[in-house]
Amino acid sequence: MEETSTAGRTSRARFAGYACLVVIPLCVVVLIFWTKALRGPCWLATNHDPSYHYLLNSLMVAELQAPYHVDNPGTPLQVLGAVVIWVTHLFRGATSTRLDVLENPELYLGAIHATVTCLYGVALLLVGFLTLRTTRSVVIAVAMQSPPLLAHRTLFLADRVMPEPVLMGVAALFCTAALAYLWQGSDGGDRKRDLVFAIVFGALIGVGVAAKLTFAPLALAPLVLLPRVRPRLLYVLTAPLAFVVATLPALANYPRLVAWYTRWATHTGTYGGGEAGLFKPGHLHAVMPVLARTRLLPLFLVCAVAAIVWLWRRKRAGSLPGHFRRVQRGLLAFVIVAAATALMLLKQPRYHYVVPLLSCLGLGAVLCFEATKLWPANLRPLRIALVLVLVGYVALTRALDVNGWRTGLPATTQQYLAAHDEMSTRYAGAAKVYFFRASSEAYAFSVSSYRSGDYFAEDLRRLYPRSYLYNLWSKQYTHFGKPVTLEEIAAQSADVVFQGERLDRDWHPGLPVAPPNGAVLEVVFPGKREAIYKLKEISPDPSAPGIVLEDTEP
Repeated sequence: MEETSTAGRTSRARFAGYACLVVIPLCVVVLIFWTKALRGPCWLATNHDPSYHYLLNSLMVAELQAPYHVDNPGTPLQVLGAVVIWVTHLFRGATSTRLDVLENPELYLGAIHATVTCLYGVALLLVGFLTLRTTRSVVIAVAMQSPPLLAHRTLFLADRVMPEPVLMGVAALFCTAALAYLWQGSDGGDRKRDLVFAIVFGALIGVGVAAKLTFAPLALAPLVLLPRVRPRLLYVLTAPLAFVVATLPALANYPRLVAWYTRWATHTGTYGGGEAGLFKPGHLHAVMPVLARTRLLPLFLVCAVAAIVWLWRRKRAGSLPGHFRRVQRGLLAFVIVAAATALMLLKQPRYHYVVPLLSCLGLGAVLCFEATKLWPANLRPLRIALVLVLVGYVALTRALDVNGWRTGLPATTQQYLAAHDEMSTRYAGAAKVYFFRASSEAYAFSVSSYRSGDYFAEDLRRLYPRSYLYNLWSKQYTHFGKPVTLEEIAAQSADVVFQGERLDRDWHPGLPVAPPNGAVLEVVFPGKREAIYKLKEISPDPSAPGIVLEDTEP
């Protein structure tokens, strides 16, 4: 009877442990879907990039064409998008896959986003179960699932169709493999095990870098984790092979891929522009603010460095068990990845470049707290207090953040939708010229058509016969890749209206704000985020500076 009672308690405890591992993945998936709903449709000004890029290139893969967009490279997401397009179209039963996608882009983008989000949730769930199996600790398993909460801003990069959720999922699996290798390591004694993990590390790194180059700093970690030369060599061979396999559908565009990354590496400007050189000196001052926006990352890095030094001193004294030597190696890999990420930020100090590193926060936290097991007995209660403080801080700040999203995101979304609604009601029959960040399906397709090599340009021209794009930088008008003049646009309709972010804006200091040359525009809708301008006349001199008149309509 006593044995039955003990078995029942054990079974209930095991069930409770597994139930705990469902909480974070479920919360993360719900939060992602919720923020996506708050941020509005994918064609909204702040949402279309890169969602529509990936939609059109996924459609190219679905038609068995090499994707044109290889900047990230992003091929795994494009292939996944193609599979979702095939399956979705199969259930819809429409006559043409291409036409159905171009006529219903939000439907297909929603299906792709839902698939990626659910796969990310599954990856977090898998991380928890694998970690629990490795460590027999529910606390450690939950900590390994925690990066999306420790770095909550990453959820903003998961509410669109973009590579970051793929990076986060692959990075989470990589950290789980790293923890399993360190936790049950043999310090090079089990050669077969080292070779197996070298292949696992290489496969995950190759897929991660294929999803986006910002994953590359994590490629240094296995060189630190693996203790012997032979598994390191196997890893060095496996990772490029996995990258090639993951980007195989884009093989025809490899020359463009190589040229793109060569420009990126050898020039200081954004996306390979600017002068030749490694980076702009001004970016030195921008790296730390980007890292500081993550809040907890600098704290964990400081703790990791302190733990490395302390464990090194214990090792020199000859009193460091093998397990903690592996913990030290893991912390060193974490710090090296952070240093490499900082170097990448010198090229372009953007928050999304830190996403792969942020996905390692759970592993960094586990290793830091594992090192505290060597503290003297009188300090060990402090470990529990630190965990409680961290959990309390994360719970409180995330609750405040979610409340801020609840009120702030809908207001911003409505401000962007206002111009679109005005255009749809008052100027439905007018010829429309869109410029930077216009909230419109036609604008999203116009920008993304270029990113797909204008492969679907003819179809888009038929779907949007009077929708044009004005490039603020080149000062050119195009109709899905086809150059046109303002006179040709004006001949299409009695009214020509322009829509985009306000030309008197001051929140994008690096962007040109001058109105189109040769055009006299009148403000007809001075929205808070976007404005609508009506063409009053065309100047005889096409090179003359454009003019914006005040609103004269009643």
